[in-house]
Amino acid sequence: MKLHSFFIIYLIATLNPGWGQSQTLDTLIETGTYRLHFKITKGDGIPILFEAGGGDNANVWDSLTTQIEEITKTTLITYDRSG
Repeated sequence: MKLHSFFIIYLIATLNPGWGQSQTLDTLIETGTYRLHFKITKGDGIPILFEAGGGDNANVWDSLTTQIEEITKTTLITYDRSG
C-alpha cells in the first residue's frame, strides 16, 4: 500500500512538465477505501517524503518544507495518514 501510494505521487511529481519551481500541488488521492491528502512541491533531484504522526497532519511540516525547498530545490512531498 505505501509503495503503491508513493509510486503514484512520484509519477505525478515527475511527469508533469508544466510545473514551475516552487509550485505546490494540493490533492486528495483515493486508493481503494483510503483517502490520502498530499501536498507536493515540485523541484529537481531525489524527492523527500515527510510523514506526520502522533495525531498531527501534514501541516506540521509547512514551515520546515518552505525552508528546505529554498535550500535544496528538490521535490518535497507531505501527506496526511489515513485515519
